[in-house]
Amino acid sequence: MKNEDSIEKRYFFKLSSNFIKIILSIFTIGMVPRALGPANYGDFNFLNQFFNRLLNLIQLGAGSAFFTKLSKRQDEKKLIGFRIYHIFFVVILLVIISLFLNFTSLKGIILPGQSSVMISSIFIYAILNLLMVMVKNIN
Repeated sequence: MKNEDSIEKRYFFKLSSNFIKIILSIFTIGMVPRALGPANYGDFNFLNQFFNRLLNLIQLGAGSAFFTKLSKRQDEKKLIGFRIYHIFFVVILLVIISLFLNFTSLKGIILPGQSSVMISSIFIYAILNLLMVMVKNIN
């Protein structure tokens, strides 16, 4: 028989982790804009929003559907395998779109004034953020 934690213990750990996240977020909110400066921080936000919205479009809500099905059928491991393949496909498609935007004349139209280094950096950040959210939601 499994030894399950009490609800009070789980609540305390969840509350503690959220409190730590709030403190780190406050620290980050104060440091990142000052370190980047107004122009680079604006570029960061613009590109971050662009890639996040592109990811949401490419995923077509599959994340929500995955967690709904996983909560109904927790013992089915094929769902997790499917989600991993889906994320891999999304990342490959996003790489193709990013390379296409970076090395064609569309870069000047869709992402005006953005350097290739900044586009690539925020692209990697968006992918890592997607993976972090996925792992967080599975646990």
